[in-house]
Amino acid sequence: MPPKNLARWFIAGGVVVVAIVVAVMVKISSGPRAVGPKEHDLVRIQVRSFPARMPVTIDGHPHDKTPTMILVERSDKPREITVNIQGHPVTKQVVPADDQVVDFRP
Repeated sequence: MPPKNLARWFIAGGVVVVAIVVAVMVKISSGPRAVGPKEHDLVRIQVRSFPARMPVTIDGHPHDKTPTMILVERSDKPREITVNIQGHPVTKQVVPADDQVVDFRP
């Protein structure tokens, strides 16, 4: 093949590759979304204690130490948050309808 025709083939091949890449990117971006709670369905519950660095459990499951931010699904049902302050568990019922701050003191 003469070099003139070879250059045309390379250009045509490059255009085809770019078209395929664009088509794949469009297909991926328009694919099904992951099923799960949407960001607007989540509520932030900030848990603080005095003194700080006390263990936290939510509904009986260990979470972290205070201060901490807990993300839970918005609900009308109360959640039980317990902070163990110097060996004494303190429990509060929290309804995660809106973002809120929950303070625990001995």
